[in-house]
Amino acid sequence: MGLTLRKQPSGGRGEYELVGSSGQYNASNFDEYGFLLQTPYGVKQTEVILSHQGRKRRLRLTASVPHLQRQMAALAMLPPSTRDENAVSDALPVVIAKRYILDVDLSLVSVDLLGGMVTVKPKAYQARSGTFTDAHHKETIPAKERFALLKSVYSKAQRLPPDVAGAVAVHESLVKTSIVIGASVEKAVKSVMESVEQADIPGYLPDSDPLPALAAFLGVTDQVELPLPTETPADTPEIRVRAESYYRLMRSRGPGAASFRKKVHAAYDSRCAFCGFRAPPIKGLAKAGVDAAHILPYGEFDLDVVTNAMALCKQHHWAFDNRVLILGVSGDAYDLSLNPEWVSRAGQDQKTVSELERVVGPIPEANLPAKGKRPHHEYIAALYS
Repeated sequence: MGLTLRKQPSGGRGEYELVGSSGQYNASNFDEYGFLLQTPYGVKQTEVILSHQGRKRRLRLTASVPHLQRQMAALAMLPPSTRDENAVSDALPVVIAKRYILDVDLSLVSVDLLGGMVTVKPKAYQARSGTFTDAHHKETIPAKERFALLKSVYSKAQRLPPDVAGAVAVHESLVKTSIVIGASVEKAVKSVMESVEQADIPGYLPDSDPLPALAAFLGVTDQVELPLPTETPADTPEIRVRAESYYRLMRSRGPGAASFRKKVHAAYDSRCAFCGFRAPPIKGLAKAGVDAAHILPYGEFDLDVVTNAMALCKQHHWAFDNRVLILGVSGDAYDLSLNPEWVSRAGQDQKTVSELERVVGPIPEANLPAKGKRPHHEYIAALYS
């Protein structure tokens, strides 16, 4: 066994212990050593020492900060875990805030024998929502891939809905500048989760890991596969309801949704009608970076036709669906205006307002498809009636 930070495999609320070995060192070599955490953003303090009690080598806090496994979780934008076996959900998804156990496989970076310090970094996160021996409710999250995905989301965050983009930016800033990955970083993860839920990002279940849904929304990865409603926690109805809603939508649309997207992408040449951003799919490399956005909601009107749609980037899809940007039409000309009520409430965030103001006014002809495929006047009128 490699060096592992592990919750004791016993019932109830247990401590975390250090077990295993790495090269010439094993856990017993680090009694009373302090720990440093190697991150993609430099070395962080942890305020943790290894205390040898009986046969167990348990990690003890020396300051008011989260336990080491929670520091590592917050670093990777994972929801906080629990140490209490009685709180585990025994359901899917595995990672639900304070409903899963998190162990961490560690890489040994360096050992300072004179200073009594050891530097480690996460190699893989081992999450489980079932019992210690239940393989079905376990998930391995390789740290290298996780941090690479997180870096991609950071770099594209400006394309997220403003509240989500802001929460992601706070998390990025804190993990890069904090001396300790402390409570403020955990709070930032919670803010990301709440903003993703409020923005109704597709494929996100309340209190779950936000990164897969963010990556799919930005086109970095494929669409998130959610557990069946019967697999979700029975005592967490909001998660089950969201999963049921998702699967009802998938069943109702079926393969027609893929055909609809292709038609809209072809009509608009994979270009956002509002800003002109073009992001066609590249086979084997990237999904399309624009959405086929309905004008009249599909769930109410069942209109998968090009004239009831526009190709929109993620940011402007959100702004259109939430009536932050209002679409107008006169003859063959289309224009955009900002919802004054939204501006009055969000006006203190001038950067966000200014970003959306860039597309206010006439929509350029170059961003629109052939006249027979443009948004139908009646659909626009019905949307705002």
